[in-house]
Amino acid sequence: MRQQQFHKASMLFCESLDQFRANSSLRAAQTDYPLEAAWLWGAAETISEAHSYALWPADQRAYAAALNSVQAQTDAPAFAAAWQTGRAATQDDACPSAYAILRWFEEAF
Repeated sequence: MRQQQFHKASMLFCESLDQFRANSSLRAAQTDYPLEAAWLWGAAETISEAHSYALWPADQRAYAAALNSVQAQTDAPAFAAAWQTGRAATQDDACPSAYAILRWFEEAF
């Protein structure tokens, strides 16, 4: 029963990752942890694609601006590697890590 509840909570959390991309993009762009942001965005993109979620047009602009800002904070190969590692994470693997990063973002800002 407890594992089912965790799985349901995990699924609900993952379904909200597309909104994370929009809502915390500016926060992530202001951190000193661009590779963590890249990993999380990569994971969020994969999960959002799997569930056919898309950002609203207004959120897409903010996300693109934040993404460009974060990319400018690191070298392209490191950013690409973090992004691809996030994209390769399974949903079950990504959710606990994403939750930890999200909590850090919330506490830091």
